[in-house]
Amino acid sequence: MSNQANRIYGYYNARCNLGPEYFIPYLKGYACRPPLEYYYKLYLNSGDPAYTASERTSPTGAYAGIVNLYTTSKDYTTFNTDNLITFEGVRNPAGTIEPGVTIPATYHETMVLQVYPYETNIIEGTANYLDSASNLPTSIPLLNFNVTVAKGIFEGYTNLTLYLNNQGSYTRKVVIS
Repeated sequence: MSNQANRIYGYYNARCNLGPEYFIPYLKGYACRPPLEYYYKLYLNSGDPAYTASERTSPTGAYAGIVNLYTTSKDYTTFNTDNLITFEGVRNPAGTIEPGVTIPATYHETMVLQVYPYETNIIEGTANYLDSASNLPTSIPLLNFNVTVAKGIFEGYTNLTLYLNNQGSYTRKVVIS
């Protein structure tokens, strides 16, 4: 490396404390950015849904649906109509295929977060996980989505984590890093 490159790398190393695999994202302006946080809830204080949904369930416990909702303020009291979240999910129930061999219940889910203007700022991720719940909300406390699309304000972000509180209004926190 040239002296200039060494100085840039030294500055990067001191500032970010990240390994060499992050050097190129740093030069592109993606590394060392603060995480983004978004909040939402599934239910209003009245107990009514805070989302719109199109869903299908079967007597065996299979579920498929799409849910749309807006984010809220950090205290979950005010809706932000500039931020739209869409979930598309399929839950397959557990099943025994022969004595002693049971396939667990799984949930395959895609999450899309769009910030106005919606066509410009999009992050999308997928997750496939074990979940034996029988209702719409996921029953686990944490989900990591594999980011498949990140453009606009989300360009360069690679991690999408969803923290789930499965009580009360079913509040959620999305962290993008």
